[in-house]
Amino acid sequence: MAVQLMYMKFHFALIPLLAAIGLIGLSGCESNSAPPVDFLATPLAGGSDVRISTDYKGKPVVVYLWATWCGPCKQFAPTLNQIATRYKAKGIEFLAISGESAKIVAASEKKEPHQMTVLIDPIGSATEALGSNALPTIMILDKEHKPVWATKGINQSTETDMIAALDGLS
Repeated sequence: MAVQLMYMKFHFALIPLLAAIGLIGLSGCESNSAPPVDFLATPLAGGSDVRISTDYKGKPVVVYLWATWCGPCKQFAPTLNQIATRYKAKGIEFLAISGESAKIVAASEKKEPHQMTVLIDPIGSATEALGSNALPTIMILDKEHKPVWATKGINQSTETDMIAALDGLS
């Protein structure tokens, strides 16, 4: 009995971790036991650093980690821009976050702008909070900033899976 209980505790403790790294989705779950995601990032447009927990309090947020040199990021950006335009009207915030210098990101944004708030992650706070080790990494956070869907990289179902998760937020 003790071994079975220990296994159950371990198994259920893995659920938030697996969701955070994109191996399972949490959309549709009545109770999301994953811890809230929080990090600090610098707006490309200037101004004070933003913190997810305070500056986006009570709002669902889509966090998109990308880089100017990332081929899959460039490939998915037009689709993500369309999704952002559609769902921003429904009160969902979209953040495009790069770990590159502001100068490099600003030059890229002039050529191919994102239709979302662009932030810089100079100390890796967002990258660490999302457990990212691949680009692009996309995570959808509910109003409490708990992850409800995540992916590392993109595939044929990324767009439809992401839309389903966003629709589940309403």
